[in-house]
Order: sequence, then C-alpha cells, then structure tokens
Amino acid sequence: MSQIIHRSLRTTPAVAVSAQGAYITDASGQRYLDACGGAAVSCLGHAHPDVLAAMHRQIDRLAYAHTSFFTSDTVEQLAEQLVRTAPGSLNYAYFVSGGSEAVETALKLARQYFVEIGSRIARYLLPVNKATTAIRWVRWPLAVTSGAAASSRRC
Repeated sequence: MSQIIHRSLRTTPAVAVSAQGAYITDASGQRYLDACGGAAVSCLGHAHPDVLAAMHRQIDRLAYAHTSFFTSDTVEQLAEQLVRTAPGSLNYAYFVSGGSEAVETALKLARQYFVEIGSRIARYLLPVNKATTAIRWVRWPLAVTSGAAASSRRC
C-alpha cells in the first residue's frame, strides 16, 4: 500500500519504471504516450541523448551553485540569451527555482522600483514585516490581493 496521497483518492496510478522519447512504460510493461505536460522540461521528451549529454557535461563541471553567492559561465550565457531574445527593453535576468518564488520576487521588485523613484504608488504595495510579505492593492476593489511568502536574507 502506498504512503503517498495521490491526486485521486479513488484510484492508484500506474508505477512508471522507464521512459524514452514521448513514451513512459509502467511496471507491467504497458507503454503510454506522455502527453501530460507538467514540468517545463517535459517538452524535451524522455532520455534524449543530446539532453542527457548536456546534463552530464554540466554535472561533471558544476551541479549547483546558489545564485545568492555565485554566478557561472552557464548562468551568464543563459541570461545573455534571455535578454537578447526578450521583447521590449529587458536588460537583466533574475533566476529563481519556481513559480511561487518568481511571483514573490516580481512583486518585491515592483514595489522596490516605485520606492526608488519616489512614486506614491509604493504606498499601496505594503510589506508586512521582514519574515513575511503581503502585497495588497488597496485602491482597486476588484483587484484586492493578498499574498504571503517567506523571505530570508540568505538561503
């Protein structure tokens, strides 16, 4: 019996044991066309030799270095490519680990921008304290939003 709370409590999902290209194989040998999406990398397929080789080269050099403390050639090259191909006047890239962190960072950057230019709009983007940040748009009744997110000075 599984100790995992699955998305459906009525059925138990098949046990995936391998994948190649666009297909996943379960423990009974059944093959499934993987058209589920999910993680952004899933669009690359499973076990593509070029992707595996690139991953292996990177892991051999450097598996991970937190961007609060380090940069690397790979990160710098990706930032340059993103800035070069982005629409508008985007001049910098900021890397985070997921969507929630990206939204939180965007809200913090937006507020800080308005603080830096001395705009009165910054008053309506209210940080609660150093441990949590709640952003509220208080002037527009249809857009009253609160978001709470943990924050830290270091990782």
